[in-house]
Amino acid sequence: MASRPTIIACAAFALLYAPPEAPAARAELFSLAYDYRDSDFGIYQGNLLTRAQEGRPALMLLHVDPGGDVWLTTQPFEVRRFSRSGELLQGAGIGLHPSNEPHEPHQLPDGFRGLPWQFVSAMMGFAASPDGRSVMLCEPDARPIVFDAQGRMLSSSIDEAIYIRHELRGEEKIVCQLRRELGIVWPEVTGVRWDADANLYLGAANAGTPIEGWTGPVLAKLGPEQDWIGWRRGSDVGTNGVTFCLEPDGQGGPLTRLLRFGADGEALPDLRLIPDGREAGDDFDPQAGWAPPQHMAMDRAGNVFLSYWGACAYPSSEAMAPLEVDARVHGFGADGGWRRMVVAPRTARTAIGPPVAIGPAGDVHYGAFGDERFHVQVITLSGTRDG
Repeated sequence: MASRPTIIACAAFALLYAPPEAPAARAELFSLAYDYRDSDFGIYQGNLLTRAQEGRPALMLLHVDPGGDVWLTTQPFEVRRFSRSGELLQGAGIGLHPSNEPHEPHQLPDGFRGLPWQFVSAMMGFAASPDGRSVMLCEPDARPIVFDAQGRMLSSSIDEAIYIRHELRGEEKIVCQLRRELGIVWPEVTGVRWDADANLYLGAANAGTPIEGWTGPVLAKLGPEQDWIGWRRGSDVGTNGVTFCLEPDGQGGPLTRLLRFGADGEALPDLRLIPDGREAGDDFDPQAGWAPPQHMAMDRAGNVFLSYWGACAYPSSEAMAPLEVDARVHGFGADGGWRRMVVAPRTARTAIGPPVAIGPAGDVHYGAFGDERFHVQVITLSGTRDG
């Protein structure tokens, strides 16, 4: 019998570069057993190597909502919400049936209120609100499917006798408003985010230039019940409701300037994100500025984070290499001043979204594969674990 590769425990660790007045601490937030129960990781330990051999991440998604709860999934459309102590709080999307073809009526989940052609083939993005609601961005047609705080899909109310919708909710309400604002049949949603006030933000690839005098990226802002608020400048939004985007500093200058806009769309002072003489590796060049980050985030205090990741230099084992990445997070204060660089090696690779998630207080979350359990780690900047 051929020898089976050994999974070597990954004692996840992190290196931190920070001024003395801002010490950092790495701690384990919680861990999950390798099992398929809802309260566990969702994959048996033996299936990790199968995923690695197939080139598929064992962890599809790790997300931290504006309230600090952790959402993760190993399976399509079955995202689970955990408290910061590891207690299973709820699930979302479990009733969805993935398919590459439209469903027949008898194949749809019980209570499904949509049309039979409404099916899902892949999940592209995910975001959760502080009160437990969530949005999955699904193919085909980049559809934002909304779930309530109990994990139930929100669908429009329908008069069964004449099959007319008399109260738009969830996906249909979002899409109808985007159609009205954009004047197109099918908006191409590219990303979803919630802020701490449960406002929902969506990026749209075919939004054009809906804000006069602005040719940069835009986000559609909707209220807690998905009522239309308006367009906002920026490519992303922070927990605090500030939208932002990274732009070259001057005509053809280095990529160091962060444009910021308040919750009402007003322009805020720009920030210049420069390492202030500290080593930032290949992510920063004095002449070109920052390499385009793979992910950006802003916490509730206005601190800014640029994240990068790539192949793992020293994986926990050769067999596990496809499942792990090395991640780097550069942190800046609300004034744009350089604060720190966090290096999180052997981080669990994700299929959707970044492998590191920035919490509302600016703590860095990531997953790590251990011998017996899957570990959710957190790096805090106050020297103590945030609860």
